[in-house]
Amino acid sequence: VAIFTQDFRSASVDTIATFDPSQDVIDFTSLNAGRGPEEFLRGAASQFGDRARAFNDGKIVDAQGEGVSLAEVNGGTMISAGEGNSLFVANITPDQLGVGNITVDGQAIDVSPDSDLQSILDVIAPTGGVTAEGGDGDDTLTGSVGSDTLDGGAGDDLLKSGRGADTLDGGEGNDTLDGGMGDDVIYGGEGNDVLRGDQQDDFLDGGAGDDVLRGGAGTDTLVGGAGDDVLDGGARSDVLTGGDGRDTFVQDFSLGGADTITDFNPTEDTIDVRGIVEGDLAVEVVDGGTLITAGENSSLFVANVTPDQLGVSNVTVEGQALTNASPLEGILSSFEGNQSLTEGGLEGDALANSTTEDATAVGDGLTTADNDVEDLVLKGSKGNDTLEGGTGDDFLKGGQREDILRGGEGDDRLQGDMGSDVLEGGAGNDALDGGKGLDTLDGGAGDDILTGGGAADTFVQDFSEPGNDTITDFNPEEDVIDFRGGNDFGNITVSGVEGGTLISAGEGNSLFIENVIPDQLGASNLTFDGQAFVSNSGDAGLESIFSDLADGTAILEDPLGGSDGDDILKGSSANDVLDGGAGDDTLTGGKGADKLEGGEGEDTLDGGRGADTIDGGVGNDILTGGTGDDILDGGAGDDILTGGVNSDTFVQDFSVAGNDTITDFNPDQDVVDFRGLDGLTNITVSELFGDTVINAGNGNTLTFQNITPEQLSVENIKIDGAAVTAGANGSNISSLLQDASSTGDNILSGTGSDETLDGAEGLESDDGFDIRTDALANDSDQTGEDTLEGGAGDDTPAFFTQVRGNFDSANTIKTGGEGDDILEGGMANNTLEGGAGDDTLKGFMGDDYLVGGDGDDTLMGMGSNDVLTGGAGNDTFVQDFRDTGHDIITDFNPSEDTIALNGVQNSFEVSVTAVDGGTLIDSGTGNTLFVANVQPDQLGASNVTINGEAPNFGPEDTLESVLGNVAAELQGDTLNLRGFT
Repeated sequence: VAIFTQDFRSASVDTIATFDPSQDVIDFTSLNAGRGPEEFLRGAASQFGDRARAFNDGKIVDAQGEGVSLAEVNGGTMISAGEGNSLFVANITPDQLGVGNITVDGQAIDVSPDSDLQSILDVIAPTGGVTAEGGDGDDTLTGSVGSDTLDGGAGDDLLKSGRGADTLDGGEGNDTLDGGMGDDVIYGGEGNDVLRGDQQDDFLDGGAGDDVLRGGAGTDTLVGGAGDDVLDGGARSDVLTGGDGRDTFVQDFSLGGADTITDFNPTEDTIDVRGIVEGDLAVEVVDGGTLITAGENSSLFVANVTPDQLGVSNVTVEGQALTNASPLEGILSSFEGNQSLTEGGLEGDALANSTTEDATAVGDGLTTADNDVEDLVLKGSKGNDTLEGGTGDDFLKGGQREDILRGGEGDDRLQGDMGSDVLEGGAGNDALDGGKGLDTLDGGAGDDILTGGGAADTFVQDFSEPGNDTITDFNPEEDVIDFRGGNDFGNITVSGVEGGTLISAGEGNSLFIENVIPDQLGASNLTFDGQAFVSNSGDAGLESIFSDLADGTAILEDPLGGSDGDDILKGSSANDVLDGGAGDDTLTGGKGADKLEGGEGEDTLDGGRGADTIDGGVGNDILTGGTGDDILDGGAGDDILTGGVNSDTFVQDFSVAGNDTITDFNPDQDVVDFRGLDGLTNITVSELFGDTVINAGNGNTLTFQNITPEQLSVENIKIDGAAVTAGANGSNISSLLQDASSTGDNILSGTGSDETLDGAEGLESDDGFDIRTDALANDSDQTGEDTLEGGAGDDTPAFFTQVRGNFDSANTIKTGGEGDDILEGGMANNTLEGGAGDDTLKGFMGDDYLVGGDGDDTLMGMGSNDVLTGGAGNDTFVQDFRDTGHDIITDFNPSEDTIALNGVQNSFEVSVTAVDGGTLIDSGTGNTLFVANVQPDQLGASNVTINGEAPNFGPEDTLESVLGNVAAELQGDTLNLRGFT
């Protein structure tokens, strides 16, 4: 009797070569994701609350595992616990294994004797949900892939659903509850809660308190409950019930769907309408209620309320209250975003618990005036707002742009939003939350709680103002603490407390950084009155920094120049110049108009706030503009450019080597400044997988992600810094670049009969069998992009194998007909589209993109790095390993298509491995073929040929071993296999 032990907790790929089902046993160790109890901080014992993960039967677990899968592979049994973690039992199929062959930790399994192997595995490695219950503190509970039940209990909790149909209950406290991928049920409970659905059909009930409910993408049901609630159904058709209190219903007509409000109270509630398109609205009485339609697929029905009950007192548009339009239909159709500000409104210019004299709308934002009201609620607009609280306990919320929020006296709550905001708590025990931008948070005097939110934030700690402050979400990789309030650094102590860092300047004057220990903090995280820290002691630890500052070992200086190493430079609030120099540097601008220069090396540059100028220099760099009207120039190398918010300019110099990518180009506001166009004769503009690719014909390219050529126009183009107008060839980007580089396209036209076409002007065929002769090919001075449209006949563009004039020309070949075509690309980077029919596509030497289309097509990359898409039909992909290159097949169908592996030689060290969800076939000589979305065990005798012959697969053979056998048999040599899986 043999006992084989398998522990899936440590990833490995194991094989049992000999197994006897009549007596042998596989003993699995700890397949369940659970683990023993751990100590964690209870809310009753610590001001920092619970830090528990999800519970499972009283145990803390990360999240339930995804179970164990089972498959029959090559006559054996493959048991997998995830990628790179499997057990293969050779020559034994799953139906030969049963309960007598499986134990767990040496114990038999309590299941039916007739259970099959998959049923047994489901019992010992369940994928079901978890049940988690928080304590009295501020808990964070996260669900699993199963159907979970999460109960936050008392405290301000964060509950995150997983991928199953989950039930979330916030309990008491001000909770945040996020649904997941399943049909979730979410209860807010008591307190002011935030409930968010997600992709599926969710049920949200706010309960008591002033809650915010957002349905998400599914068909949702929202119930506000008691309190003044905000209900936003999101996309699709939702049912909204406000309940008691003054509720606000958000209706965004741009998202589509037929929403219903069941209990609107015209004297108390508000409807905030968004996404209006002028001329697309209608208001009518239906079944005793009001139906508002905005096009064919978007409507809102307000039950039991007629249109004459709706007007300026209970309808806002884009968060702004109106004063000059009535009745309802007039309000909606005439709104242009510039109506006068009044008291109320959801998230636009708004002021509550006061009078309209306390606020005035100025410019593109909101500025407060007389703030003698006890407790203020101020909410920003879409502009750059300045909100100032008074002497009471105020709530200030910023809008979508760059806002300044000042709490003043009292225990205030300040909340930023999308922009890069400045939050100043002032006196009192304040709570500051920056939101998503690059924010600056200054609690002021008092015991303050600071939460930066997303992006790189700056926390101001002024030890001249008494108070014990707490930072809840400090990120050592990008956040900064700016210390102020004198230079008595010798009085500062640093200690590790409860998993965080406590920095103290004496009794009643401290800063606690949650979940970050002192060893995680260093010079890159600190500035002093905006100046960077430079030490001469060689020790950059946090305790040493204050010590060095106290004894004069360290100095403070503006962060300007880097060294030849890998530098980290961060700007201040001024207009900084950061120069990384050589090395792989990280440069982050501050709030000013900064200039960042990466220099040599693979650098990461982030402008931050302000109108920045960013130059990557030499190397493969990553550039991010951030907030502001930025200028981004990748320089030499393969660079990734992200403009960020506002109107950005991307500089593309085709005289500098590189293949650059713009990730977030906005045709409505961004510009590309093209340079280095003189002398280029082969600029092409093409669409590839929804992206626009501009190929300069000299090895340099620029890719616009998720932007098609049709979206780019003259407004998006500059040439050498100057705006351009429509040229002789039109105003699209292809024509503009051709005009600027003094080139043009060759278009050759034919007729509808079977014919041979000559001439140097071009070919565009109709139905028929067309043969292009070499008249143009022998014309040595032809340049530009050549386009062939084959029509419905069987076309052979022999021209592309005989070009004499320009071997670097990028040619695009299209055949829109239904015949059996032969397309040949030549020396350049070509796009070949076969269309209908059984076509043959040959890329030849360039980096080509081959699309077979309908029919049984044959695709051959034939050198360089090619992308092959077969389309419909039984296609054959030819990979000759004697041709240098790295090819990709995007849509291989194992049940229909064939891969012809040619040129397999005896010297090859062949490997076949699973990589990124697909299969990588490596010849060992620098040539590879990647088959996307297909695993190695899906490739075999039915869909692979080797050197023109069907290989002989044995019961235990894989594609890798068969390739090795073929190569070895060529001269009787022994093949050295590597990477065997």
